[in-house]
Amino acid sequence: MAKDKKAAPQQRTEKKEKAVVSYESKALEAPSTKPRGERWAVAHVYSSKNDTIITLTDMTGAETIALGSGGMMVNTDSQEGGAYAAMQAAYKVAAEAKEKGITNINIE
Repeated sequence: MAKDKKAAPQQRTEKKEKAVVSYESKALEAPSTKPRGERWAVAHVYSSKNDTIITLTDMTGAETIALGSGGMMVNTDSQEGGAYAAMQAAYKVAAEAKEKGITNINIE
């Protein structure tokens, strides 16, 4: 009887790779919407030996528009304080600012 039953075909389980998002290309491309005039934001940059945190807020500082840190961009703790992680965090914040129509940034 065991030979009469057909064995179900085994399906391969493929590992899904983590998608790599390049914020650099998004930050450098031109905005797709027409300009609506000047919109200002304030970029607060905190840099330490271990991490870099960039927060983009409105002019009053009450509402956060975008947030990026070195720890969000790299996988290992030892790379959080590096220049590459800070650069990727800046590209991420710039891409989000362009999406939301921010045209000018004051850096504090």
